[in-house]
Amino acid sequence: MTNTISACIVAHNEEKVIERCLKSIRDVVQEIILVHDGECNDRTVEIARRYGAKVFFQPFNGEAEKHRPFSYEQTTGDWILQIDADEYLSKKAQRLIPTLLKEKDIDAYAFRWPVYNFKTKKYIKGPFDKQLKTVLLRKSKMYFVAISHEAPLTSGKFVKRPDILLHHKPLYNNFSFTKIRNKWIKWEDLHAREIINYKQVEVYHYDPRYIEPIYTYYANFIKHPYYTAIKRYIIFDTGKKVLRKGLIGSPLINYKILFYSYLSVLYLAKKITYYRDYPL
Repeated sequence: MTNTISACIVAHNEEKVIERCLKSIRDVVQEIILVHDGECNDRTVEIARRYGAKVFFQPFNGEAEKHRPFSYEQTTGDWILQIDADEYLSKKAQRLIPTLLKEKDIDAYAFRWPVYNFKTKKYIKGPFDKQLKTVLLRKSKMYFVAISHEAPLTSGKFVKRPDILLHHKPLYNNFSFTKIRNKWIKWEDLHAREIINYKQVEVYHYDPRYIEPIYTYYANFIKHPYYTAIKRYIIFDTGKKVLRKGLIGSPLINYKILFYSYLSVLYLAKKITYYRDYPL
């Protein structure tokens, strides 16, 4: 059997959303790999096993990226479907994924991944409605560096499919000062530690042609954290993309997300500077 798909999920106590995810993928993939971040204290693992998932446990880390290379290594499929517990495939995605795999010259796909407003229970209109996320990759061509916010990449042909939706509907408001204090800042502290120790993090499919440029970027980030953060995330990367996708005139929450993102990146730069000057 060719073009088999292995779904990879990294979870931590996600019993409230995991079944929604599993229902959306069970008829699309031939294998489900679930890696649990630390001890499971709810029914996440029980539910996953009910859907035939192969379950593995790894020491608690507090974020998914560290465990992704391990999850990929457990797979037997030709393709990887990377999906989080609070995400689920749209009906259109479920229908089209088998067709996408028939394109022999394409090695990775990104789907539309809009930002969800927990308060209104709707996706946010504006630039963050047009975000894309890499979801489906040919395993033989993919590679990954396990640093927070990094996505799996491909050495082959990459295609964007904004017409195909990957739902992401967390059961909490992700855009508040409380969430920044209790979640975002903790993540950026961990992110800074990973960047400082970038050559010690886990890697999937190491190839110097692809991994070394990533290492070079992080080495420069350590040398000039504030400059690099402002240049890449604010001026040249996030700022341009958001403006191009229609920030002006969009609902206020888009400005709020952008502001929180900038605060988060600047905090990251601050922590990189600290860990650079006072090594762990």
